[in-house]
Amino acid sequence: MEKELINKPVIDIKVEEETATNFISRVVLYNDDWHTFDEVIYQLIKAVHCTYGKARTHAFEV
Repeated sequence: MEKELINKPVIDIKVEEETATNFISRVVLYNDDWHTFDEVIYQLIKAVHCTYGKARTHAFEV
């Protein structure tokens, strides 16, 4: 029986800003059509304890 080849998706990692913190965690944002920008902004504020303006900027970068 011949094996079927499955192509793995290509993941493009883009690092625009290096940070020097002692945190060992990361926040991952997925660009989807399910969550509103307000929900994403609220979750960013909770996750990284940033201001509304900074969270909004990050949300629109995605």
